[in-house]
Amino acid sequence: MSWIKEQLPKLIRLAVPAVLAQAAQMGLGFIDIMMAGHHSAQTLAAVSVGSNVFIPIVVIMMGFLLGINPMAASARARRNFRELARLLHTGLGIALILGTLCWWVLKNPSWLLGQLDLPPTLHDGAVDYLRAIALAGWPMLLFLVFRFFNEGLFSNKQVMLVSFSALPLNALINYYFLFHYQLGPYGLGLATAISYAFMFITMAIYTLTAKRYFRIQIYLTRTFGDYSTMRSMLKIGTPIAISLGMEVTLFAGIGLLIARYGDVVVSGHQIALNVASMAFMIP
Repeated sequence: MSWIKEQLPKLIRLAVPAVLAQAAQMGLGFIDIMMAGHHSAQTLAAVSVGSNVFIPIVVIMMGFLLGINPMAASARARRNFRELARLLHTGLGIALILGTLCWWVLKNPSWLLGQLDLPPTLHDGAVDYLRAIALAGWPMLLFLVFRFFNEGLFSNKQVMLVSFSALPLNALINYYFLFHYQLGPYGLGLATAISYAFMFITMAIYTLTAKRYFRIQIYLTRTFGDYSTMRSMLKIGTPIAISLGMEVTLFAGIGLLIARYGDVVVSGHQIALNVASMAFMIP
């Protein structure tokens, strides 16, 4: 039992900030749904349909980046700071490519939504939301690169603080875009993009200026990403992306299939799914 007493506190110190950071990140979507519901059932339904398209795409792309975490931890254990700098460069390059793909898929979503037999108002609202949140692909994925990099270097607390700091900002921007400027679903998508841009910039500033990373920072200007690092990252991340994609698409697909039944049904399903997702995320 002594090993439990020794290892459990270490596990808790690592796990609790990681869980809270993930909860905060999911909280952005929770806030969107909550405030959309206060605006109108039509807005909530449009955001729900849009989220069920957006989330599977970004979760799959996130999976490709999850190789950063173990690779960063391995390089840190070997004190290979050049490799850490190369890993960060490679991750950012992949994130830019994936963000561009995300934007390209979502900028004109009518090709997909047109197959769902949606009511016209619901279709138009979901299109507006997706066109706005398509801009979130770049900052979200770039933030995730810095998040996974820092988690691999055991800087979980900083990731948690940055994630929580975005929640009040997101709520404030949502309020102004929804109730002051009356931008509807488009405003909610735009607010999410701005919130992730804030998280990306804040996390980047920390990583590039923190004294604990000064050895890595030295190599950031001397080395760049390479094919070998990218191949290793994708070798780890691709199976994760596929498994996460299948899991999330199953839930999102149900939300899209019932969308034809109208605003109230879609909204009720999304509220229940949000609550269940928050509970499911913690374990």
